[in-house]
Amino acid sequence: MNSSRRTLLFLLAAFLIPAVFAIWTETHETIPPGNITGARMFILKRRILQFAHDHDTLPPDLTVLPPLQSKFDSLITDEWGRPIVYSATPAAVVTLQSPGIPGSNKTITAIFSARDSGGEWQDLTTPWIKDPLQP
Repeated sequence: MNSSRRTLLFLLAAFLIPAVFAIWTETHETIPPGNITGARMFILKRRILQFAHDHDTLPPDLTVLPPLQSKFDSLITDEWGRPIVYSATPAAVVTLQSPGIPGSNKTITAIFSARDSGGEWQDLTTPWIKDPLQP
C-alpha cells in the first residue's frame, strides 16, 4: 500500500471513528433508574387524578387505575421492579414512594394535593408539593 493511500485511510479513520462513536453514545445513553421511577410517578399522578375526576374519589390502591394511552403508563412499580407505595390522607394529599436504589437509604418520594383549596379535584397537571426528581 502506498503512503498516500495509507494517509487517506488514516485521515478517514481519524474522522469516522469519533463520529461513529459520538452517534453511538448519543443513541445509547442510559437514563438513571431513579429518574425513570420519578417519571413513572408523574404518570401515576395523572392517572390518580383522572380516576378521581371519573369516580369522585381517590383510588383505593394503584391496581385499579386504568392506563392512559401507552403500555408504559400502566406501570405501578419502580425501575427496580418493586411496587410504588401509594397513600392518601383524608384531606386528599397523596404520597407515592419508592425505596430507591437498592442498598441505599435514599427513598424517592412524590407528594401532591389531589384537591384544590375549594375542595375540587385538581387539574391533571397540578404541581408537586414534593417533586420526585428533586432531592
